Amino acid sequence: MRINLLDAGLRVAGGHPHDINLTLTRALVRLGHDVHIYCHHEITPAVKEEYAQLCAITPLFTIDPYQNTRSF
Repeated sequence: MRINLLDAGLRVAGGHPHDINLTLTRALVRLGHDVHIYCHHEITPAVKEEYAQLCAITPLFTIDPYQNTRSF
């Protein structure tokens, strides 16, 4: 089964976006699923490579859900 994970907060190593997505991706791949992650466009090269070894990854989102948007 193809599973798409969308997480605009996935940008850097550490923190719950990285930890949860990595654990989930590893489990799904181990079960034989085709996983594709869509993440923040400013993902660090190291994190992008970490996921690329497991599944397809597409930097897509431009808005960080953890950014303070009240000033806009």
